[in-house]
Amino acid sequence: MDRPHRILAKSIKKHKETDSQEKGEIYLKEHTRDVWDAFENLSNSKNLPDKHIDEAVKLAIQIAIMCHDFGKVLPAFQQRTLGNIDYKPLYPYNNIPHSLFSVFWMDGEKINEQLKNVKPTQEELEHLTQFIYSAVAFHHWRGNFDQLINWSDKDLCEFLSKLIEHRSFREALFENLASEFENFQDGFNPKDYILFNEEWASGIVNGLSLAHYVMPPYLNTLLPQRAELSKEEKKKWILISGLLMRSDHFASFCEEENEDTNKIEISGLDNKLEEEVEKYIKDKSSSPNASIWQVDKVKDCKDKSVILIAPTGYGKTEFAFLWSNGDKFFYTLPLRSAVNQIFKRAKNIFTEEKTGLLHSDADVYLLGDGAETDSLKVYDFARQLSHPVIVSTGDQFFPYALKPPSYEKTYATMSYSRLVIDEVQAYNPKSAAIIVKFIEDMVLMGGKFLLMTATLPKFVKEELEKRIKKADYRIVDVYTDKKESKRNFSNLKKHKIELVRVEGVGDTKKSLFELSDEQLEQIIQRISWRVIQEAKGNKRVLVILNTVRMAQDLYDQVKRLAGNTPVYLIHSRFTLKDRENNEKVLAAEFKNPKSLNGNQPRILIATQVVEASLDIDADVLFTEIAPLDALVQRMGRVLRRIKHNPEGEVVEYRYRYDEQAKSTVEFKNYGNGFEQSETNVTVWTFENGLESGNANFYDKDLLLLSLKILKECSDRKSLEPQNLKDWLKSMEKKDTNEILDELLGEVKQPAKGKKKKLVLPHQQLKNPYAALSEYDKYEMVKLLYLSLPDDHSYLSEFRKTLDILDAGFMSDRKEEAHKIFREIYDIQLIPESKVSDFIKKIKEFFKSDEIKESKHLFTLFKKQVLSQFVVSDGYFKHRKNLSPDDWVFYKVFEKLNNNDIEEILEKLGKIYGYRNYKQDDFERKLKRWLSGIFALPVQYDESLGIRESKSKTGESDNKENQETEDAESNII
Repeated sequence: MDRPHRILAKSIKKHKETDSQEKGEIYLKEHTRDVWDAFENLSNSKNLPDKHIDEAVKLAIQIAIMCHDFGKVLPAFQQRTLGNIDYKPLYPYNNIPHSLFSVFWMDGEKINEQLKNVKPTQEELEHLTQFIYSAVAFHHWRGNFDQLINWSDKDLCEFLSKLIEHRSFREALFENLASEFENFQDGFNPKDYILFNEEWASGIVNGLSLAHYVMPPYLNTLLPQRAELSKEEKKKWILISGLLMRSDHFASFCEEENEDTNKIEISGLDNKLEEEVEKYIKDKSSSPNASIWQVDKVKDCKDKSVILIAPTGYGKTEFAFLWSNGDKFFYTLPLRSAVNQIFKRAKNIFTEEKTGLLHSDADVYLLGDGAETDSLKVYDFARQLSHPVIVSTGDQFFPYALKPPSYEKTYATMSYSRLVIDEVQAYNPKSAAIIVKFIEDMVLMGGKFLLMTATLPKFVKEELEKRIKKADYRIVDVYTDKKESKRNFSNLKKHKIELVRVEGVGDTKKSLFELSDEQLEQIIQRISWRVIQEAKGNKRVLVILNTVRMAQDLYDQVKRLAGNTPVYLIHSRFTLKDRENNEKVLAAEFKNPKSLNGNQPRILIATQVVEASLDIDADVLFTEIAPLDALVQRMGRVLRRIKHNPEGEVVEYRYRYDEQAKSTVEFKNYGNGFEQSETNVTVWTFENGLESGNANFYDKDLLLLSLKILKECSDRKSLEPQNLKDWLKSMEKKDTNEILDELLGEVKQPAKGKKKKLVLPHQQLKNPYAALSEYDKYEMVKLLYLSLPDDHSYLSEFRKTLDILDAGFMSDRKEEAHKIFREIYDIQLIPESKVSDFIKKIKEFFKSDEIKESKHLFTLFKKQVLSQFVVSDGYFKHRKNLSPDDWVFYKVFEKLNNNDIEEILEKLGKIYGYRNYKQDDFERKLKRWLSGIFALPVQYDESLGIRESKSKTGESDNKENQETEDAESNII
């Protein structure tokens, strides 16, 4: 028999000394020890509470770690996958996923013997053994596993047959494994658990499926078998699988990046948290010696889950920081721009070392304007879930409620963490249902949550309370928690609203984008005049539209007529670079609080991207009609600088800049109350379609109820939910203008024979009324969702999604789970007119002297190339014209000449340390980097973004397509 051969674990090399035979090679022994060390560091971390993982679960994880990569003994894996060309035996060469092959080398009797040391019952013993085998088999998951698990697989059967028939071959593999783990460590040694399971192998060869022996954690077909497990047993299974994955992934990361496994949980937060948060709040407060509401409220709920309801701009973020109580926590928001803002604030409290950032472009954001890559460690460790504080978009976590492969890693980490969900009202009903399910699962796993919002729909609150009723949680409603709270919020009236009916042109049954360009321009002219007039009063004017197209058209018109007044535009259809530049300008020009010398006029035209958590301050708002909760969020950007101080007084905060360019905060005290004297919020309703999305993006019934509540509240009439339900039903057969006639009054028609005169908004019918208090808005939003019929599609979508999740639905792929959660079907594209410049930029990138190492090479490529050219747009707008030839990769590669390619190959060879870097390798790399990006004939302007074709906007074959296409013009 040949001497045993070393088993490689990775194709990479370590940068530091190892105890392996060849310097730097990562063999199975080294990798297994790295995974072991990562788990030991994790289980001993201060971030992980004592006794969170009981003795039995910890032992099961340790056994799984020792056995998890036994399958790498496979000849095909060593030679073909890792390039271990001297490895023997050479044959047979069947390629089988190594994680599945590992279970055939695990000694079940030894595992049971070891588990008996923790004195489990017979049922617990059987379950623990089952969980260990499952964790090992499926710590990696591939799309073809369904066939391998449930059906007879030719390669697997053939290979196992040869192992059974040829003793010498079997013994050679055994000797390779046993030799690999010589002198592993005292007490635990993988060598003790190695034994070929001939019984299982024979069963597979004779027609049994792998699922007969090892229960898959994901496939829906085997749900009934998994459903028999108790919640406590499922939790153990998730912890064993999830913490094996977490430790394995982190060990691999450390091996690639030359990091230490003790950073799997970066050291916890210190005891000065409350002091730091108090200082941060008092620095912005007019009463440095007064009590702080966040400190008072958090005292009774530091160790509980919390539902917090508080107005916009009221300091919910600081409450969240205090509530974290020094534990590991995740802070989630719906939008990347808002996440970046909170990340900056979190760093000020928790330090840069302990604060991570996680979203799809976090690496580019962290790289900033320089070429240094050290800052990207924040992103690397955030992806490994290592920071004690991680600020993230919700889509990085909530889709795991759909249980896609590897969800256990996230659930296991959440089991000992705290989760903050901010701005839950910004998610649609389906996403909100997924979030509720995620929270329910997290509580069952042992984690805590903080749900924060200014406007929480009652149906979400009630469903959540029903699901966590056994958990220790607290509702903190700052509007009503004290007798004086209602009075204080009733006396704070920052927003005085008018409802304006924007008269239509042409056939008013047509939506705005079904009109001719000339007709649409008439309407745009009417609303732009008033916007410009407001700005001329030295005011900051914010305009929020429901569609990108409407925002662009209004921007064109206002820009042309506004003279020297600065006009800005922001929406989602910009390249990443242009969007970031716009956000930087926005943060400066609409800074909160407004400076004392900041009375210059300016206008910001935006879509819904400014609604959630953006800390900007405007004087006046113009907005299309939207559901009341969205309108409240939009109003929250107006007079944001006026709020209650810690003593309950209403104070206006303003910055003053001294000669040394240092800012100080000054205050204007309004005493016990404040009431806006002039109209500062105008809500537009359009006769042509009610709103620019033609009531397709927002539910039409929600828009009508919102309008009805605003109108009736202006007359101070009392409203009951049932009355509103009856009214909504009575509107079913009426068209938009009939409803507007009833709500806002009829527009006077010209006398017979006279030409209808176009009137400007300030001359039209308006419904001004007393300013809305913060408490009014709170009550109105509650009323909105109470007034929806019980069988309404908005509510039924929420409930149907929960029913599906409760029934055990599991997504096959992570990508599918993300699409279901976000309900955004975008494509990434480059305008055809920019392809030549794009190719030129790619050549410059690969030839640049700045590109010196392979680490974070793709991030640099994203920042320096993709961020300047790639923009998102709605898939359904382009789907009929898409073809494989539109993939930008093909257009790029056909334009690179031989000299270009030779230069690039030479440069990549130096970067990766290969003498001969092959063209095929470069082609594969570029194909991966440009995956899913198309070159399409769209117009793009850096000041406007993607300019939608006016001739195509609004066109559709049927209502379903129209709804989808209109929604694609919007931003969630």
